[in-house]
Amino acid sequence: MAEPSVRILFFARVAEEGEARFLDAYDSIRDRVAAADGHLGEELCQSADDPQQWLITSEWATAGHYATWARAHGFSQLSDPITRTTVERVHRRFLVRRGTPRR
Repeated sequence: MAEPSVRILFFARVAEEGEARFLDAYDSIRDRVAAADGHLGEELCQSADDPQQWLITSEWATAGHYATWARAHGFSQLSDPITRTTVERVHRRFLVRRGTPRR
């Protein structure tokens, strides 16, 4: 059985009046993340009910690809620009077990 891909969920509450800084911080790092070996894609989402609540999802070919990237690229240093614009953060990793093909 092949190793499952992994989906990273990063929930963040952006500080009051901080949306522009948050988006700039995201834009400043997304290309570096996207260039990583095993990175399959990501999305930035804003809550329809609470505009200060954001979600960044990324998918990686395997958990090993994500772990290797996080160690090699100083994950905490890379994420600092985003972290500084938020007041709450939750980071979760999920193995992708089933799904439907993208069209």
